[in-house]
Amino acid sequence: MLSYSASDQALAIPPRELGACASGTPFITSVASAPTRATDRGTKRRPDPDNDASLLHEDDLRHSKWGRFPPHARLNVDQVPMPFVFHAGGCDTYDIKGAKRVQVSGNGGGSMSKRQATAQLAFRPIRAIRKKDGSIVELPQPRPAMVFRGKGRVKQEEILAYHPNVDVYWQDNAWVDRVVAPAWAKRTMMQFAKDDAATYAKAGLEDLAPTEYLLVQDNLDAQKEETYKQVLLSEVKATSWFGPAQATDLWQPVDQGYGREVKREMDVCQEDWLEDDHNLERWEDNKLTTSDKRVCLTHWLGESCETVNSTCNLFRYFQKGGLLMTVNGEGDGMITPEGTEGYTFPEPDLAPDAVEMLKSVAEEIGEEQAPPDILPERSDGEAEDPCDSDGGAEEYLEGDDETEVAWYLPAGFVVQEQFRDPTDAKGKKALVGRSIMFFWVGAGWCKGVIKTVLTSSQQAKCAGNYEVLYEDGDKANNLLSHRTYSWGDEAEYGSWVLLQKALVEEDPKSTCKEVRAMPREQPQPQELDVHAEGGGEKFSA
Repeated sequence: MLSYSASDQALAIPPRELGACASGTPFITSVASAPTRATDRGTKRRPDPDNDASLLHEDDLRHSKWGRFPPHARLNVDQVPMPFVFHAGGCDTYDIKGAKRVQVSGNGGGSMSKRQATAQLAFRPIRAIRKKDGSIVELPQPRPAMVFRGKGRVKQEEILAYHPNVDVYWQDNAWVDRVVAPAWAKRTMMQFAKDDAATYAKAGLEDLAPTEYLLVQDNLDAQKEETYKQVLLSEVKATSWFGPAQATDLWQPVDQGYGREVKREMDVCQEDWLEDDHNLERWEDNKLTTSDKRVCLTHWLGESCETVNSTCNLFRYFQKGGLLMTVNGEGDGMITPEGTEGYTFPEPDLAPDAVEMLKSVAEEIGEEQAPPDILPERSDGEAEDPCDSDGGAEEYLEGDDETEVAWYLPAGFVVQEQFRDPTDAKGKKALVGRSIMFFWVGAGWCKGVIKTVLTSSQQAKCAGNYEVLYEDGDKANNLLSHRTYSWGDEAEYGSWVLLQKALVEEDPKSTCKEVRAMPREQPQPQELDVHAEGGGEKFSA
């Protein structure tokens, strides 16, 4: 049985009985039907140790060509937006033959195919070390992390049901902010450093254990904040290094294919889960709770990262973006960022004094090659906003960034602050055909038009009372009531407002134009409590 939830019944199921997904998974969204299809991916196998680029001999790691940070001491971290429907419309992740660029796609039909959580993915290019005696030592990777919306006020049984190898964090918008980032460094990265040191000690490779790490990351505001960098430096012995802004698709290993593979594997886990008839019924009948969905995502992420870390060419993800450069230029020909072709690195134009200095240092270390690299300070050559999140779309590929989640009013419209109760008969008819703004989890505020009033039987099935057609062509059944009528920065997910066209009037005594709401005839309008608590299902805790 593949089902897995936060319920006591599911918790009582021994892990060995949960099937191929190590702990199954539940989740999904309110869709009318979810077609099943055979998995188009064969069983992935671990690479042959003799041809595994991510498995290096211990002597290779001791080579001075790597400089200050050998490959097993270099890591990359990035945030990947996570929907709940991985195979819905535009949510497919695939390669187009001959394409110059490969990107992680995230848009799809319905709110559940948009960003609902954020995965924090960190990894290094080396998965194992071959010792001189031929034995292989598996190296740990940082645990994947999932950032959910809310404060973390959830039941203990839900916490116990999370995947054991996934760290869970909470933030109001499921972002990695200035609070989550240092918490991740203290918990996830500190545990990784401890596990790493223990691995080398157990294998008798204490001299190979990194004394410091290099954590390469993009220019997300939270990652450039001093508290975060100091925690990494003091507690993990990790130096923060920031790649060129506005170009993460060219150099960042997560964007070079690692993130795409993780999401592809999560799609496979979801399909495996849906092959169970009981799970498919829960999907179609929308019987999964918000807690079930969170538990599911942690298991899909944990299982997917385990598969990717053990089967994919991690070394290549770093190599192609230039994050495995050597001090002597060896391997530069393997640097092939996405979208580039046939590029060769020019030889450095060094002054005569610098050449003599390099030769003398090489003689001191006993080899005719460049000395360990002392990473110079680099500049992007342009002034950047200190709050820049490296382009916005790079952090949330679905486009669910801060500007979209925030409240906004479409041009030419104003909020109608008074109207009839949408739950009485006359109020229902008056709303059909009206434009509204609805606050979705993940997608933020979206503009739509009320098409029909749902019947009692329809409302019982979907917990909504109106069918709304949104600008992107999606239809959704929304619950519209006085209690959830709210807007602005304090609005809760599930909030909504009526829109009416604005009337532009000119004041003859002024050169300015005044925007006023167009009057509408409506019997006995009723004032709203705009501070009422938002209703509807929220994927937060």
